Amino acid sequence: MPPTCHRLTVWNEASRLVRHPEVAQRVALLQQEAEYSAATRREATRDFVFRELAALAMDAPTSNARLKALELLGKTVGMFTDRVEVEEVERSVEEIEASIRQRLGASGR
Repeated sequence: MPPTCHRLTVWNEASRLVRHPEVAQRVALLQQEAEYSAATRREATRDFVFRELAALAMDAPTSNARLKALELLGKTVGMFTDRVEVEEVERSVEEIEASIRQRLGASGR
């Protein structure tokens, strides 16, 4: 059997199996476990980084190192977020076309 035919057979069989209620339930459970595990690892990493930055902020050998640690700690709790206000203007297709034509005309094209 050619490799592409074999792959199609595998995908067709997988599609058929995943529609089986017990298989679908098991796949969903495994996905939940994987998501929980990934979330747990992310949280552990966050905790580790936070503790290390807090220790550096207290005991770093230079004031620059302490300042940087404090800055990063502040960012982790959202103290230094840049806020950009965006005003959305709704324009019709005709208005957009007119604007493009005007810009093209102004550029000498």
